[in-house]
Amino acid sequence: KLLILNELEFGRVSAPYGLESTAGPSGREPREEKGDWCLPRAAGLHERGIRDHLDARGVVSPPGATGGPGFNPTFQTEESMKVHLPLQTSGLLLLLAGAANAQLARLNPMDPYAGSATSLRGDTNGDCVVDAQDLVEVLSDFGTSVKSSDVNGDGTVDQIDIDMVNALFGDTCGTRLWGDVDGDGIVGLQDLMQVLSDFGTGAAASDLDGDGTVGALEIELVQANWGRNLNSRVLGDVNGDDVVDNSDLILVLGYFGRFGTIADVDHSGIVDSADLDILRAQWGAVSGTDLTGDVDGDRVVGASDAELVQATWGTAWAPGDVDGSGLVDLQDLLLVNAHFGDVAGTDLSGDIDGNWIVDSVDLAIVQAVFGADFGPADIDQSGAVDFQDLNLVTASFGDTFGMQLEGDVNGDCVVGSIDQELVLAAWGSSFLPADVTGDGAIDNDDLLAVLTNSGMSCD
Repeated sequence: KLLILNELEFGRVSAPYGLESTAGPSGREPREEKGDWCLPRAAGLHERGIRDHLDARGVVSPPGATGGPGFNPTFQTEESMKVHLPLQTSGLLLLLAGAANAQLARLNPMDPYAGSATSLRGDTNGDCVVDAQDLVEVLSDFGTSVKSSDVNGDGTVDQIDIDMVNALFGDTCGTRLWGDVDGDGIVGLQDLMQVLSDFGTGAAASDLDGDGTVGALEIELVQANWGRNLNSRVLGDVNGDDVVDNSDLILVLGYFGRFGTIADVDHSGIVDSADLDILRAQWGAVSGTDLTGDVDGDRVVGASDAELVQATWGTAWAPGDVDGSGLVDLQDLLLVNAHFGDVAGTDLSGDIDGNWIVDSVDLAIVQAVFGADFGPADIDQSGAVDFQDLNLVTASFGDTFGMQLEGDVNGDCVVGSIDQELVLAAWGSSFLPADVTGDGAIDNDDLLAVLTNSGMSCD
């Protein structure tokens, strides 16, 4: 059977091809099929782009997996590529279809992959604010497996989910990614229009600084973060759930070849093989290791991070597992406490948004919240964003982690294999955090710097 999916029909019913029974929005599970499958051929889409992520059964696998016997992708036309999956399996494309159809009601008609893909943790009713209504929903679903109320995704709505909603109480889509008021994963015109519509009110979703009023600061924060996506928080975390995993891979593959989307990991303007390679290098990364202790990814290590660790104590919830031991335990709580009060702008001096480089966005954020008590931009922790913070940003302008410790691209204070993979992934691109030498190009000099300093650490 041949399944044709174009970029607007990807993972959706395509009546002209008679696929209603394969992955429709009616809630039915996709049928398992075997045979030939076609997916769009976009710029840069080739065998390597999917082979590493398929095993012999055609299922999404962690990086390093290879295609098994009979795996045979071939270009069928100028527009599509045929993938042969010889075994009966739900397969990569059906898995993608299931993800895309999970909550069709919440999908943006202008962007069929956004919406439910970037749901805010703890926001069970989808209004972009974690509040009492969400707590009521979790309580009413207690003991069931209702997905929207299963905050930690363990299959059961229980006390852990209640504790997590309490820990996240007050979070909004616009504070998860500054300026993303509507929660679609990209800061843009719709966010600005919503802020303008809520101007002068106390609308929680648009109140980005949490002072109870939507004002000029909110407009300036949206403008300062214009065009940013969720990858600005944790590189590779496309859907904003604070961990780089299969869910992000699904979105990158789904957006492959498209422009200006949530899956443009390196902000090059198009989703391509470089984004896949960076995702592979970042596999398993969580917000709490990107900025040690920042479990909820708000670029500040604070009370909510400690509460999330306590709420998920004894589980394997990845964002709360700060030390990567496989279990949320005392060591994770100790790390949160040791870094309590840290902000991304102190981890890499001036890097307020935590995207591994001090750039114009950081400068624009300081200017937008100047004079306010906005913790993430208060680098010197004086209680207000002032000239001292502005001076710290301008003094460090253009700096990256790789310049502080030559070769340490991801800022984990160790020059190692991940840094090497990131340089190779960004080769020839404009992804400046991988420009270790600071010469404006990602090339042999950067790779040589990483290899030469391999094993070096901040200690």
